[in-house]
Parts: sequence; C-alpha cells; structure tokens
Amino acid sequence: MLNLGLPDAWLEHGDPAQITTDIGLDAAGIAASVRKRFAALLHPAGRQRAANE
Repeated sequence: MLNLGLPDAWLEHGDPAQITTDIGLDAAGIAASVRKRFAALLHPAGRQRAANE
C-alpha cells in the first residue's frame, strides 16, 4: 500500500497549487511516488544492494 497525504507538520499558507507541489502531492509528485514504489516492488534485491553500498 502506498499512503500519500499531508505531512504531520506545519504548512505555510499560500497558493494551493504551490503547496501541493512543495509536498509532492501534485500530479508529477504522485507519479514519482508511484514509480518509486513499483521499482522497489519489482527489484527488491537492487533496493537492498543500494542500501548496503
């Protein structure tokens, strides 16, 4: 499961589009999170190797 949402931290007030971009909840940020999760699921050994290097 991939949980996406607002961080448990203070967010500055401002333009909603800019805020969502800053915290990775715009379209590009969500797509990047999904790609990163799928890569980790498809290549768990590579993830382990990278963590050990």
